[in-house]
Amino acid sequence: MTRFLYIVSRDEPAQYEQLYEWLRRDMANATVELTFDRRRGERRCRAEAVEGERRQGERRRYQVDEEFARVGWARVQVE
Repeated sequence: MTRFLYIVSRDEPAQYEQLYEWLRRDMANATVELTFDRRRGERRCRAEAVEGERRQGERRRYQVDEEFARVGWARVQVE
């Protein structure tokens, strides 16, 4: 069964309530999770270069910033 994660921008707490009511009413039989965006910015903040960087790039699979800017929340499919 397909699962969805709805992420609400921290800047839009009213959207959380509205989305919660909509999901409860219209998606009662679906497998969904609703949460606030927990990102607080880029954590890589060292000014000096790090020898042997292990990260190969962006680890986030979904880019939700455009959706946050447009509607205040985003939906991603959870595998």
